Amino acid sequence: MSAALLVVGICCLSGCAQRQPEVEYRPLQIHWTAAPGQDENSMTNKDLCVIKITSRLMSEKPVQASKVENLAYDVVFGRTAENAEILEFNGVCEDLSLANQPECRWYATCDEQGDVVVKFNNGD
Repeated sequence: MSAALLVVGICCLSGCAQRQPEVEYRPLQIHWTAAPGQDENSMTNKDLCVIKITSRLMSEKPVQASKVENLAYDVVFGRTAENAEILEFNGVCEDLSLANQPECRWYATCDEQGDVVVKFNNGD
């Protein structure tokens, strides 16, 4: 009985010791521009949002699966019309010939706590 408990204990410990696979991040170039009429200096959560969105994008499946070697985005950001504390970001690949690729158009929101939602689309 004690030998069985020892085997079960060792299995449990070895299972706990296994690490989760690390997320691989894809390098990106992102050029951020405030939307016309928006004052980015008054957006207190902008820097936190930019960091979190960049991190999220680098690990998203469409970006990870991209065949584009140097993936670069132009991003326009500003406050949402519905809630001034929520920022919205619209990203498009700099290379417009890639416009039909799934990774080339995305929309993200970021609230005052830095909670981020990213959605990819192609104008569908």
